[in-house]
Amino acid sequence: VTQEEDGRWVLRIEPDNPWLWHQLSLVRLFQHQDEQAAQLAARSNSLTADAALQARNWRVVAQARERTGDAEQASAAAARARALGGL
Repeated sequence: VTQEEDGRWVLRIEPDNPWLWHQLSLVRLFQHQDEQAAQLAARSNSLTADAALQARNWRVVAQARERTGDAEQASAAAARARALGGL
């Protein structure tokens, strides 16, 4: 069983767990699947009111957008992370 298969299996068991969606977004970011990483981070944010987790997710979005050359969206996402207390 690959790490990717493990991630999907866990999400089937706990589909409303925002931390799992965040972790999968980090895996996709590491794999340079930037669009999917941003989408998974957004899904995580839709499931949580935890400002620290939201900030982490916005940092994922910022990095993904920066890699795809979307400087405006990267800057906006980084600003949202900072507003939530993220670095």
